Amino acid sequence: MVRQKAEDAAIEGGIPLVLIDGAPGIGCTAVAAITDTDLALVVTEPTLSGIHDMERIVQLCKQF
Repeated sequence: MVRQKAEDAAIEGGIPLVLIDGAPGIGCTAVAAITDTDLALVVTEPTLSGIHDMERIVQLCKQF
């Protein structure tokens, strides 16, 4: 619902871009954040686990 209201407001205001911030992780919140999007920007911490999660979310984005 929030996403739809943001999209409606952007269209009404002539705003070409809506940014959606997702929670950390690669689970359901990540799927919800990238659903029906055209572009994803992945930000991670420079640790082995952060890089591992980043690689997994990139693969998830490719599936969408």
